[in-house]
Amino acid sequence: MARAELPPSLQEIRNPTSVQAHVTALKELKHEIIGHEQRKELVVHHGILGLLVRNMQDEEGPHSEELNEVRIQSIQIIGSLAHGGLAFMHPLLAAGVLRPLLTHLSHATYSARVVVETLRATYAIAEALATDIMSPVETSPMVRVCWDLYGTKTVENLKDILAQRETGPSVDEQITLTMKIFRLTLWTPALGEALSRQYSAMLVKTGVLDLLASRLASLVAKLGQQVSKHIEPAVEAAMLPSPPESSLRHLLEALSCIIRYSAYRSLRLLYSTNMLAVFPMASPPTLQTSPDDLSFAEQTALPTITVNPLDTLLPRLQAVQSKNEHSFSKAFPALQSFVMPSGYSRMPTFSDGQTTISSRLISSADEFGSPLIAWLLLVARNSLDLKRLAALDLLTHLYSALDHKVLDSWAESPRNRDRTLAFLVVPLLVRIIESSNAISRANQLDSVPLTGSDILRNQRIKEYAPEILGILVNDCPALQKAAVDAHAIKLLCQMLKKSFDPVSTIRKVMWSPVGYQAAPDYEYDKTCNLGPASVAPEAVHVLKCRASALKALSAIAQKEDSYRKVVIEQGIMTCLVDSLVPYPDPQVDAMETEKEKEGNPNFVAVEACILATALSRSVSNLRTSLIDGGIAKPIFELMKSVNAEVRAAATDTVTNLLLRFSPMRDELLGLGIVKLLCQLAHSSDAKQRISALWALKHITDSAPPEIKKSIIEGLGAGWLIQVMSGESYQHSVHRSQLATPNAAGERVDILNDEEPAMDVDDVSDDAFSDSHDSVVDMRVPSVPARYKARLLAIKYEEESPKVRAEKDDVRIQEQALDIVRNAISEAAPSQPEMIDFLLTTLGSARLFECLENKLRPSRSQPTYPTANTTSHNMPAGKRPTLTTPGGSGLSMPSNRNTIDQFPLHLYSHATLLENVMFILVHIANGTVSHKHLLLNLGLTLPPPGFFSSPQPPNVHSRFLDLLVPLFSHPNRKIRVVCCWFVHNILWQEDKSDEVDTRMRALEMKKRGFEEAIKRCTGDVDLDVRERARSCVDIWGRLLGEAEDRRGNRVWSESR
Repeated sequence: MARAELPPSLQEIRNPTSVQAHVTALKELKHEIIGHEQRKELVVHHGILGLLVRNMQDEEGPHSEELNEVRIQSIQIIGSLAHGGLAFMHPLLAAGVLRPLLTHLSHATYSARVVVETLRATYAIAEALATDIMSPVETSPMVRVCWDLYGTKTVENLKDILAQRETGPSVDEQITLTMKIFRLTLWTPALGEALSRQYSAMLVKTGVLDLLASRLASLVAKLGQQVSKHIEPAVEAAMLPSPPESSLRHLLEALSCIIRYSAYRSLRLLYSTNMLAVFPMASPPTLQTSPDDLSFAEQTALPTITVNPLDTLLPRLQAVQSKNEHSFSKAFPALQSFVMPSGYSRMPTFSDGQTTISSRLISSADEFGSPLIAWLLLVARNSLDLKRLAALDLLTHLYSALDHKVLDSWAESPRNRDRTLAFLVVPLLVRIIESSNAISRANQLDSVPLTGSDILRNQRIKEYAPEILGILVNDCPALQKAAVDAHAIKLLCQMLKKSFDPVSTIRKVMWSPVGYQAAPDYEYDKTCNLGPASVAPEAVHVLKCRASALKALSAIAQKEDSYRKVVIEQGIMTCLVDSLVPYPDPQVDAMETEKEKEGNPNFVAVEACILATALSRSVSNLRTSLIDGGIAKPIFELMKSVNAEVRAAATDTVTNLLLRFSPMRDELLGLGIVKLLCQLAHSSDAKQRISALWALKHITDSAPPEIKKSIIEGLGAGWLIQVMSGESYQHSVHRSQLATPNAAGERVDILNDEEPAMDVDDVSDDAFSDSHDSVVDMRVPSVPARYKARLLAIKYEEESPKVRAEKDDVRIQEQALDIVRNAISEAAPSQPEMIDFLLTTLGSARLFECLENKLRPSRSQPTYPTANTTSHNMPAGKRPTLTTPGGSGLSMPSNRNTIDQFPLHLYSHATLLENVMFILVHIANGTVSHKHLLLNLGLTLPPPGFFSSPQPPNVHSRFLDLLVPLFSHPNRKIRVVCCWFVHNILWQEDKSDEVDTRMRALEMKKRGFEEAIKRCTGDVDLDVRERARSCVDIWGRLLGEAEDRRGNRVWSESR
């Protein structure tokens, strides 16, 4: 083959003689390189990219037709080069093509043709970068592209494109390309979750989501389907023109990418003004009332049913019986069925055998809060291929993001929603997966020849349908059961196994006997040399299918042991272990088929870890299949990955492998898991720190004292106390308070500069603000005023860095306290030794100060009645009644009123209080000296010398005053552990401990514990009552409790 010659047009482009000749040369070059990879490489090697950037940066006469043509041809050449794949992205980005390219998106400055060509080239660049599955987020070219793409000026230009009221093919193409760019650049593995959330939030804040919602609302109104009858003409006229029906798929995909994994963004879509005009929200139901509090007429009244016109186009399903129906029907059988329009009452009843079915039908308006869900169901059932998948994708992300507590209209049990999705959505998704697999098999056997577009369409369905199924059934047993009943496990396991078959690539690299001879000036120029080739498209497709199948299987096997057993029986353990092997080198040549099984990209390894975590929740799997598959070593290696998401996922998996009944625990301990986890626990990433501490907590459970001591020493005594105290979080808050205002009035920490966080409290920054500063903003539909307060509250809860930091800090403190709790929890001869070691290593003064701070309410003044409170401060009629010998019976004391009045908002999180109390319980279960240490009492024998420093006097006596109010804590677990604390303190070890035990009992009684325990004997919880009665019996034996002849207890101060 002869060496390719340099195109003569390149010289004219480098030194143009005239504008017309320049345009002609650009056209010739464009025609020569289209579809010819070798010529593209040749012109890049000779510096064409710098010339194209020069052409786009020419500022003379932006409205000149000839200069516009130069720009158009230059942009088209850039788009053609981008179609060459990932290898061409490196010189394109090095030449700085993107920024001047994106400036041509200005609809007010450049012609419609320039904007269209710019969008096409940008889409080609995004499409090429989407194949980059190897680059880490830190060095990913996609991150660099999105940094410019989602800049303030570019987003404003994209918003102008979406806000156009003109119609025509050019405008429709601009809008469609914009939506396709959103789909390609958001939520891709190359971008990462954090940046995807940040850019999605930006699109909401700038009003892009509202513009897309307006387009969808106008398209729905245009299509009819029972929704256009109730729309006011003025509202419909104010909507943006509807896009063509062919772009509905791209519109749904763009909306799904923006709202993904966010309740706030999902509600912004549902509460958008135009969406409410088309899909009005159901009115919030009345508060749930107990049947005992209802009158006879209220109990016998038929439930109010909102008839949604879209429900008439969907299959009719009976609803699950509500509480009122269920409680009343047992006493009074129905005289007649509920009468529904159109003969609905004649419909047969379908039941799964576990729930009672009502006569009424499920209404999407009532059960889902918005008729949009019903409309998406209708589109999915009446469409095919990618349009159906797009509708199911948006439906799934709306459902998964909107917790049943988010919408006021979701006050009912979610069983009816789950029932609808189990009957209408899950089987449909499974059938889509089955049909796509069948098409692929038929194409491989050449029995059904497919075109290139058909193959690409089927590949996309195979890549995303299992992922959508996994997101839908996650954390929902009813939908998981529906997937199993539809035989999804068998299909997904076959798909996973198929992904490990050898991949035959169709890529053919063009050969040349003579290498290119570049000019010396370009020899070391990054803009003139291609980057590494991307993974073959066939291999990328296989890896995406593998990750998608793993995600769906992990979601199905999340809760039920029987489902995990079915997954294991399909013989996928070898595939799972192979999926845990990462690529040894990011630059690995994945084009060679023999290397396809040697490693996986990060997103596959993460999904494999999640599936391993789900399977490891089964004790039988831990002891059989997982250990036979040798899963421990690959997981341990992934914990040392440079990728943060892979490390966190592997640490989550190893948490289950380190349980005390796991046979892999010893193997991991031999590999040095303790040292590695201690290092990961010091990570700055909160998720990684939580996972590492959680795994260490499992190791300390029933571990030998040597391992427990190594964990405490590996974490560091000072660091562990700091984490338990929450000082790391307080330090970050203190730094923000020390910040000084800059010239713009913003608070800036000059010494510790950080990336500015989004101010979620500033209402005026949001797109649904009442004030708009530009003409374009006036065209962004606003959210009705009645929903703004609710949206801001949800936004603050979801996006506020302070709220997220507080939640993470509580979880980190919980795991750190659990480590200390488990280290001394085992009632064995080594328990006193571990308590002594803990007090010596951590320092008894620091440890008890940390625990005391957790028990103390946030305000210093007394906010709750203590033992010394006079009777007039106690609730009237609620004091314990002591029965006299002449009484007729025993009057049980009750603490219900004090529980209702407990100032819960002043105390630490319930899990933290519970862990602190259990630490005290375990210390009280130690030796006599440990019990007296908690009460700060003198001993009849000298205590062991285990203090690392002189103990301050009366430092622990404050514990007793802080513990008494917790006997009325609303959380039953805390009340139980308080009773256990008293039980352990009063426990008499042997006869020699009798005097000390009575002294402890008298001290506890003096501090008010006796009265608190007696209140708990009438607790609403059985466990609390039994523990309290046990303590009362111990007190009676120690301090002289007796019974009269009628069986009534009589209390006395002395024996």
